Amino acid sequence: MNELAAMNDSQAASLLAEQAQGAQGDDWGKAASLAAELRARFPDHESGYRVGAASARALGLFDAAAAIIAEALVRFPAQPWPAVEQAWIALARGDLDDAGRLAAELRARWPDDHVGYQIGETSARASGRFDEAATIVADALVRFPAQAWPMAQQSWAARARGDLDEASRLAAELRARFPDYGTGYEVGALSARELGRLDDAAAIAAEALVRFPGQAWPLAQQAWIAEARGDHDEAARLAAELRARFPDHEAGYQVGAASARALGRLDDAAAVMAEAMVRFPAQPWPAVEQAWIALARGDLDDAGRLAAQVRARWPDDHVGFQIGEACARAAGRFDDAAAIVAEALPRFPGQAWPAAQRAWAVLARGDHAEAGRLAAELRARFPDHEAGYQVGAASARASGRLDDAAAVMADARVRFPAQPWPAVEQAWIALARGDLDAAGRLAAQVRARWPDDHVGFQIGEACARAAGRFDEAAAIVAEALPRFPGQAWPAAQRAWAVLARGDLDEAGRLAAELRGRFPDYETGYEVGALSARASGRLDGAAAIAAEALVRFPGQAWPMAQQAWIAQARGDHDEAIGLAAELRTRFPDHEAGYEIGTASARELRKFDDAAAIAAEALVRFPGQAWPMTHQAWIAQARGHHDEAIRLAAELRARFPDDEAGYQIALSLLSSRNRLDEAEAVLREAMARFSSRPWFEKHVLEIARTKRDRAMAAQVVVALQTGVAAMLADAERRLANRKKVFVVVGMHRAGTTLCARMMNGLGVDLGGPLLGPQADNPEGFLEHRSIQEAHDALFEALDAGWDTIWLGRAATDRILDRAAHIAIRDRLTRMVSDQLEAAGGVWGFKDPRTARFLPLWQEIFGDLGVQPVWILAVRDPRAVAASLLARNGLPPAIGELLWVEHYLDALRHLGPRIAGVIHYEKWFSSPLAQVQNLAAMIGAATNEAEAAAARSIKAELRHDRPGSGGYALDLAQVVYGWLSPDVLDLGLLQRKADALWRSMEAMASNSPQATGVNRITPPIDS
Repeated sequence: MNELAAMNDSQAASLLAEQAQGAQGDDWGKAASLAAELRARFPDHESGYRVGAASARALGLFDAAAAIIAEALVRFPAQPWPAVEQAWIALARGDLDDAGRLAAELRARWPDDHVGYQIGETSARASGRFDEAATIVADALVRFPAQAWPMAQQSWAARARGDLDEASRLAAELRARFPDYGTGYEVGALSARELGRLDDAAAIAAEALVRFPGQAWPLAQQAWIAEARGDHDEAARLAAELRARFPDHEAGYQVGAASARALGRLDDAAAVMAEAMVRFPAQPWPAVEQAWIALARGDLDDAGRLAAQVRARWPDDHVGFQIGEACARAAGRFDDAAAIVAEALPRFPGQAWPAAQRAWAVLARGDHAEAGRLAAELRARFPDHEAGYQVGAASARASGRLDDAAAVMADARVRFPAQPWPAVEQAWIALARGDLDAAGRLAAQVRARWPDDHVGFQIGEACARAAGRFDEAAAIVAEALPRFPGQAWPAAQRAWAVLARGDLDEAGRLAAELRGRFPDYETGYEVGALSARASGRLDGAAAIAAEALVRFPGQAWPMAQQAWIAQARGDHDEAIGLAAELRTRFPDHEAGYEIGTASARELRKFDDAAAIAAEALVRFPGQAWPMTHQAWIAQARGHHDEAIRLAAELRARFPDDEAGYQIALSLLSSRNRLDEAEAVLREAMARFSSRPWFEKHVLEIARTKRDRAMAAQVVVALQTGVAAMLADAERRLANRKKVFVVVGMHRAGTTLCARMMNGLGVDLGGPLLGPQADNPEGFLEHRSIQEAHDALFEALDAGWDTIWLGRAATDRILDRAAHIAIRDRLTRMVSDQLEAAGGVWGFKDPRTARFLPLWQEIFGDLGVQPVWILAVRDPRAVAASLLARNGLPPAIGELLWVEHYLDALRHLGPRIAGVIHYEKWFSSPLAQVQNLAAMIGAATNEAEAAAARSIKAELRHDRPGSGGYALDLAQVVYGWLSPDVLDLGLLQRKADALWRSMEAMASNSPQATGVNRITPPIDS
């Protein structure tokens, strides 16, 4: 100050102006302070106003900058620079309309000042008004023919318009005409990078490094290109070099943090940003990047807090609003997201992104109709903004309006020809249609044209995986791994693919490896928990979900996993509680409703399940799954006609959702309405060209039709020759001395017998099948045993309701490898259950009667002494129950009954410990319990009395009247089993002889001969 005092006014003003100008860029705060002193001491010196306004603008103090310029406009009315600075301030605020208006005034008053053109073009371009921007540039090209910047603006405008090919052409022309003008290289490298032509981008950046050796931006371009390649390690190295050589260049910190974040090294990213916060204290982007890092950690609360700080300190920086809205949306806080968008809309009136964020938020809420409306409005106002097309297609796709989605994308492909996302969305649409071949073909086209766009690999792998082409999926992942070496998603896709293949151990290993390399990447936890849950390792799944809850505290899916795990344990009360908490904390997360509905249904709390499904229908009006749950609830209640009606409505409203077809197929087949089932299947086959479940239903319907035809023919054959069969059986009996054995039939009281057995002290192990509408007390069937039996049926191209007499003997010979694999699986399961139960364990499944030789092998291998208890019920009652539940004709139901009891008698004979008649549970329950207790062994009088008291008369649904039998043979075999005292050795020989007679008559009858010529009704 003493130095200034010694100078005259002119010298002092010049020195202060020089100091203020020199401080710009290095220390904006110091520059602002010097400019303020300059204005105070020398109010007519321009630099005090120019430097002061520029410094305040750089510090984000737009009101202060505007106040300085307002004073300058009065003091220097004839000069253009105050008006220029006004326009820059409006542009920096994001008030593009005001910036454009001020730039227009500049051009009108000072037509030879280029800044009016530059700001005007920039504000029009940023507003998406590309025609207006082009007009301004055209005027500038005529007025400034020898200058490079109009062509540079042209190239920037083409890039903003999304016409990257045109931007690249203009940049090349700019480099040719003005080889020392940097924009030609910047736009050229940027456009090539965004087109996925990363080799071209790298070549332009390399040329720029030679031509502009002392500048930072060519090296920055190289770092961004490495980041775009997915080579995050190389990007991090270049960013570190950039920070070392150009410590005041932002890109070194931005690329460094972004690459570390992509590598999952979030602590490294945070360290880079801490340094940036010190070096660029007045700029918002370090705080913005900190918010992105928190978002990558899954800490939505912290990310939202940081975004709020950005909005408070830099209210004119749009990213604080964008991140804040994205965090609130990801956390399911849609009201908070809407409030942030509402604040942004008046602050950035001429910009498209607030409207775009609003559309994305509404889409995330699941209101697809409103999201589609907002997207259409966005396309009308900002036809060159991508989000209008992206949200429009996504909302139409989610609503099942795939033709509408395709129409939006067709428009997008014309408007954005050089960008990959319209082709990507087309692939998603094909995937939603179930056309996996078309989706895979489109994904292959994306990979060929944009090989550095990861989505082409992700969709391709997902399609191959969904189609069961696991080798193809693995090949796509193998190609992606070296192309995106530092990214987590290829390893994540590989884990998903292995999980889909059913290799749960390998999926768990890959998920653990993913968690180790990328601890902040969600898939490692999701696949880990899913594979552990599917493997039955529920404690392991719970541990992974607990870790995910800590790491991703603001997200819903870890809690959803906990609820799914509780459901898998069979702890439906716990699952219901977790689902309720999930609905409270994340009311727009679907899992809370799905799990709540499913668990309530499992507990037969149908009213609760229906209430949750009804709430879901209101909250997710454009989605199919709430109605799907309604159909399942109706099915579980036993309201089959209502379930079939809901499935039809589901197909009408959501024709591209598979559930409407699958529910209908299951119900119609079980109700023996096979023609209707076949019609639904044909409709599904026309809509979904390649779905794995088709084959199952085609074969099931074909098999059921064939079996019904065979069974009807066998019934005819047997009905006409009962007397001859019995006589033949007696003749065979005289010459047979072999021992065979027997067990029980569906709907014959096997569940009630097992429940009483359990009450008398026999451990039934688990997991057991829960209650359903046709058995409200639960089936008590061991899940693993039923699954093994079903696998045996599938290997034999049969079902539980197949009539064996209608099939050639060779059809019932199970492939040896399949037999051994299932036998070994069941042997391990029996061993484990016996150990867990302390050596006394029991199970029941009516299917066991069909596979008694296999069970004899298993018990022989284990040295176990089986105790066989035969549950018997009047065949007329069984047939009536099967007619009501499955639509089986009574004669076929009775024939199934005969086959099951002949199987049991032939294979077990005297080994049967006793016979339990269903009807006696209700006529003399205590005597029946005592009879069962005598077969089992030790049981206290108290246990016997308690078991007898537990019998509920209302559980007896069907009581056969005095009507006749549909099949005389059923009456004969039932007569064998009716006496109180049975000669089981004699019955075994009778059953064996009768079975042989039945086989001979069934195979030799004219009707049965035609059975082998029956072909499936649906071409596969």
